Amino acid sequence: MSSLFRKRHLRYRSKLEWLIGEKIPSPFTAIRDRKRFDEVMNQYGELRQHLYEEHLKTLTTEQQIRIQSGKHPSQDHRLGQAALPHAQALAEKLKHLQFVATVGVGTYHGNRNVLDVFVDGVDLLNPQLLGIPDFFEGFEVLVLKKTDK
Repeated sequence: MSSLFRKRHLRYRSKLEWLIGEKIPSPFTAIRDRKRFDEVMNQYGELRQHLYEEHLKTLTTEQQIRIQSGKHPSQDHRLGQAALPHAQALAEKLKHLQFVATVGVGTYHGNRNVLDVFVDGVDLLNPQLLGIPDFFEGFEVLVLKKTDK
């Protein structure tokens, strides 16, 4: 599809870029207008899917086959241990970002494993976070505030 006719929200290169560019509040639940909330949720879902499809194109043939066959560690909670090296690789890639506290594997709805990046001392809409990818080695990456427990 020509970028001229592509939906505006699909032109963004990341979810954070979209949030900042469209001035969308975080969390989405802060949006009180039901029509606007539904619109934002729909755009988020479409953008997330688009970014994932673009990410898949960057993976090795082996990684693509594992995803297509349902054997990638992102696709099953029982494969959480196999996801750990991916979290370690992402942590290594992000080690230059001083606000990244930890990187780990999180279980998510739909029997998925995701990579959780916990940040400290920075707002979740801070453009500095654009250095953290939305997807990494077949995993969705979620950026979360570090909480002290």
